Amino acid sequence: MSNSNCAKTQLLQHWYDEVWTKGRLEVVDELFSASTRATGIMSDFAVDPNDFKQLVVAIRALCNNPKATIVRSHVEGDWLSAMIQVHTTAVSTAEEINATGMIFARYEGDKIVEAYNNFDFLPFFEQLGQLPEGSLGLLLTGARLS
Repeated sequence: MSNSNCAKTQLLQHWYDEVWTKGRLEVVDELFSASTRATGIMSDFAVDPNDFKQLVVAIRALCNNPKATIVRSHVEGDWLSAMIQVHTTAVSTAEEINATGMIFARYEGDKIVEAYNNFDFLPFFEQLGQLPEGSLGLLLTGARLS
């Protein structure tokens, strides 16, 4: 792996460690360009750096020190794709939570300028106790969650 490839992966891990685990919101501005819009986190909604800070605060209010680990990554040119494993505990119950996600990000220098995310929120919210366990199976039967 070239130094450039390592650098992008290390920058992304730094992002998760500083922003998500430590809650250092100022790092969003250091690693996101002002014009960056991250898509895929919420349907039909692109998250700008300020929105992202609010998302971090909301998620961290539900979880204790979420720890993201890059399980796999691939760099090609300015682009990094990575599979992420998140481990945390629920603030309300102290129960363990494990979830996965993926990111496809384009860098200019040390800043993310484009980001496409996919995070598996369904099991995340099941483990938090905010959705019934097995929600996906229920929904596939045509059932409605109320």
